Amino acid sequence: MIELRSKLMQEEDILVDRRKSPDFQQISGHIDKSLVRQFKTFCTGEDITIAEALEDAIALYLKSKGIEPQKHPSTTQQGQ
Repeated sequence: MIELRSKLMQEEDILVDRRKSPDFQQISGHIDKSLVRQFKTFCTGEDITIAEALEDAIALYLKSKGIEPQKHPSTTQQGQ
């Protein structure tokens, strides 16, 4: 239980840092409910944040369209 709390606190710290950082921006959209449940279950099982998974998914999508994703240099160390 203590380990879980520690992990959650670390994730909250990362999210707060991202919210305050000028290098991050929030996006949103309405997605099919069953896809959302499946995605959240996957993230939990892989022990990654939704933000991390979305970043990876968007980067892969851009690559599949022939666009090389670019990240701000300061964001490559966030959450790692």
